[in-house]
Amino acid sequence: MDKEFSSEENLLLINQQKITVQRKKIDSQREVALSVQAITEDERNWIRQVLNEADC
Repeated sequence: MDKEFSSEENLLLINQQKITVQRKKIDSQREVALSVQAITEDERNWIRQVLNEADC
């Protein structure tokens, strides 16, 4: 019992799949950006700590 989809339904399914793939890519890029931001913040904190210790 294979259901045949109309051309419009096929296009809709293809577009939904493309949107899903793009969202996954964006989510992945967002995770990388947040990781880089966190590393950068950690580095800033380390620099502040080193500078504060140098002032003492």
